[in-house]
Amino acid sequence: MQNIPLGLFYWQWASNILSIGMSAAAALPVIMALTLLAGRRGNARMCIMGTQRLTRLALGLGLLGPLLTAADLAGTLISLGGSLNGMTLWDDAVLPYTTTVLAWVGGLCCLWVVAYMDKSSPLTAGLPDEDAAASKSGKGHSLRKGRRNPAPIEGSGTYDQLDGEAMRSRMFLYLLAGVCFFAAHALPNWSFSGPPQGMEWGRMVSAVLGTATHNYFTSFAPAGALALLSISVFYSGRARSSAATPDSFPAAVDLEKAVRWCALWALIGYIPRCIDRWGLFIGFSFSGQGLPDWLMPQITGLVPLTLAVACWAILFTLRSRLQVLWLNWLALALLAIRQSLPFITYLLKSTA
Repeated sequence: MQNIPLGLFYWQWASNILSIGMSAAAALPVIMALTLLAGRRGNARMCIMGTQRLTRLALGLGLLGPLLTAADLAGTLISLGGSLNGMTLWDDAVLPYTTTVLAWVGGLCCLWVVAYMDKSSPLTAGLPDEDAAASKSGKGHSLRKGRRNPAPIEGSGTYDQLDGEAMRSRMFLYLLAGVCFFAAHALPNWSFSGPPQGMEWGRMVSAVLGTATHNYFTSFAPAGALALLSISVFYSGRARSSAATPDSFPAAVDLEKAVRWCALWALIGYIPRCIDRWGLFIGFSFSGQGLPDWLMPQITGLVPLTLAVACWAILFTLRSRLQVLWLNWLALALLAIRQSLPFITYLLKSTA
């Protein structure tokens, strides 16, 4: 962050915070696919409604992917005081950015198709009428369960067959979107001009995929957190809505299950990183050695991260989770503080 324009500095700060949403969008398709799978074992209507809402959330957040990638390229060029100098978007130096944007666009297209399917032929239309009553009473129905005497639909078979086909297509599109977003994590570090000197292809592939897998797994935490935020907005909207009817919203018991499910993903995303970094800190402290220069800044950012994990752990374990959803707001604020720490530190040093 040395010798860069002030406007670029603040944009990089904002971009670092917005990357929370971009990371969430990357992991949401996998969570939605697993939510649909969970619906096969019960709570069908709740799972379907949840994936429909999360699809729209992922579409909105996913737009940050190409935007922040393009802005990163522009910021790099500005900070270097240069330009493309005749290079095209397909040159080796620019390909990591170009292919990353294409990967994001591919994943967004998959999610758009799912959103279109949800609007034109929602899965809930094929559920039996008694499933709505079960949802209100807290007793879920399986997605495999159809009407006792299903009325055949011309060209589509029974309701069970129609739901099965629609389920498989949505599952495939969610997983394909997840693959695209995983590629968007790997491509920025890919060397299109070949492995660095002295490194074999196998080692480079292993290093890139290992880093991408680690970063993608941590994306489940912001994905779960922003899914919880969506539930908070949904729940508060239901409380304020004067036009709400019993069938307009899921029952409170279903929302409690949804909060627990999302809190689980928010919780597990950062636990390996916290254990790894705190383990290094404790190990160096008890060995009597000084902390390495690269570890201390990470420990500073690890404190708000650990507190955020504690907030999600409380949400996961409590019974009345809807009453303490404010803990997720606190956790998201702690994530924003963590993303801001390098920039706050720089400002403090520059003004000292």
